[in-house]
Amino acid sequence: MWRGARLHWNPEAEHLFGWKAEEVLGRKLEELAPQQWRRMAPILRRVLEGETIREEETTRLTKDGRTRHVRLSAAPLRGADGRIFGALGMMTDVSESRLAEHAMRDSEVRFRIAAQTAPISIYDWNMLSGESTLGRTV
Repeated sequence: MWRGARLHWNPEAEHLFGWKAEEVLGRKLEELAPQQWRRMAPILRRVLEGETIREEETTRLTKDGRTRHVRLSAAPLRGADGRIFGALGMMTDVSESRLAEHAMRDSEVRFRIAAQTAPISIYDWNMLSGESTLGRTV
């Protein structure tokens, strides 16, 4: 019976978080990573009360203390009698996407500053119609 311990840990989880299966299986999260437990306990409580979590974005720490941005989904596990006896959780690493989004925002800010301060004219060009319009002259 499930008592809060991990029963499955796949190779991708090893890669994502840095813990080997033998370090994790059978151990409770509060033993393995107490700082993570404080953040996961409310989510686990929701799932054990019957809620399904769909793609919530959050951060998690790796074994060596690095932060990973993840998309979390979790659902209650039910027995034949319909009673909840555990939870199934899946996390997808979205760290690279978050870094790319931040880089894009930074690039847009730099471009906006350059466009507002440079002595240039800016045109909008619709590649489908071939039309162009003068946006503004600085």
